[in-house]
Amino acid sequence: MPFTTQTLLENRIVVLTLDGVFSVEAAQQFNAYMLAHLTMHSATTHLIADITQARQMPSHIPELKGAFSYLRQPGMGWLIVVNSSPNPLANMLAAVITKAAGVNMRFAKTMDEALDALRRLDLTLTE
Repeated sequence: MPFTTQTLLENRIVVLTLDGVFSVEAAQQFNAYMLAHLTMHSATTHLIADITQARQMPSHIPELKGAFSYLRQPGMGWLIVVNSSPNPLANMLAAVITKAAGVNMRFAKTMDEALDALRRLDLTLTE
């Protein structure tokens, strides 16, 4: 599987970890997961996407149409992209998609930095 997911803080944070090749099909699978998650939970959900181990990501934007519809759903909060060795192409792709969807996004170098950022951005998050 090119990605794994886990939830933190009573489903308030979803952690997406990419590993290897993240295809359009994988993006669509994750989109379905997030749509279901956002439908099941009424509280704002933030996403931490760890792309540190991603080796290849789709770069042809039209192929991704619809694969990130969860970003425009009610209840979608901040997106924090974790990448310990920033990849300019991946960062640009993330910035373009989130800007088009109107999502608040930040970059972090570690998971701890991402969690600290979310705690500062959303004061309702508790340990």
